[in-house]
Amino acid sequence: MFAIKDDLFYRYSRFRGRTKIMTYDKEKTDETFECQEGCYIKYVNIDDDTITKVYSLRFYVEYHDPVVHDTILWRISEDMYGYRPFSIDNNEVGITTFGSCKESGWHSHGRDNSSKIINLMDCNSYVLEYEYYKRDGRLLDKSDIERETVDKDKFIEAVKKHQISNV
Repeated sequence: MFAIKDDLFYRYSRFRGRTKIMTYDKEKTDETFECQEGCYIKYVNIDDDTITKVYSLRFYVEYHDPVVHDTILWRISEDMYGYRPFSIDNNEVGITTFGSCKESGWHSHGRDNSSKIINLMDCNSYVLEYEYYKRDGRLLDKSDIERETVDKDKFIEAVKKHQISNV
């Protein structure tokens, strides 16, 4: 998850009743952050007025696979495991499917999971799905999901912005 606090962009996490924001960028910190292995962490309260937005973001591509016909809209993860390194900088993303598949670029990771690296040029559309928990400084009673179809360049920009190393 992600948060905007004091107009700055952070990773956001809730675990066992504790809420924290995190960044690898020392410039976005002050003396209230503690450093743990290069990551700066600050425990916060979601009700804090300086936290204006809390959301998660999922990335999807419309891709027609020659082997797996029942899925058209694929959720991607640029940092998922694969059979070789891949990068959004090279227009590559990873997709997964349930079951063992070894055809047409698919690589099996046992009987329950297979992955494939695809090129964004082979996709028909690109979708960002935001799920907001706090928006415009207001904590929502129920999360609000918003889907946006974007062009390839905006999609790549969003993936890069939300990578752990860039937050």
